[in-house]
Amino acid sequence: MWSDAHLKERLARRAAELGISFSQLLAAAGMQRDAFRDDRPPKTARRLDSLIALAQACKWSLAELMGHDVLSRINPDYAATAAATAERALQQVLTPEQQKAVFWRIFARIYDILAARERDGLPAITPADLELIEKLVAAEFRDRPLAS
Repeated sequence: MWSDAHLKERLARRAAELGISFSQLLAAAGMQRDAFRDDRPPKTARRLDSLIALAQACKWSLAELMGHDVLSRINPDYAATAAATAERALQQVLTPEQQKAVFWRIFARIYDILAARERDGLPAITPADLELIEKLVAAEFRDRPLAS
């Protein structure tokens, strides 16, 4: 659900990341300093052109401004590990054409495992853990081969 307060928080964090003040960020978007006053929330929904201007001032896409910033927040180390692990596992049991059909699904599954461990405060994944994941993925496709 939309929250102007949450948007203001994200904008303040982004201004700090960019090394500018919140007021400077609003000015870059062509907005008045009082556009996000706590004591006076907007009476109507924010206009699309204002949201686009804010996104541009933040150097974000409109989706990122709205809080849908998954792709810009992907951990590149996890992505590289997930890609390498998925590739090794699938090479064991599938043809190159079959690998293309399922690679991203397996990549996402492995990436989710890596991210969940960090989120849940578990220790970093070890090479032995990755080898086990690789074997499990390979076994899944060995036991249930794709239709050709």
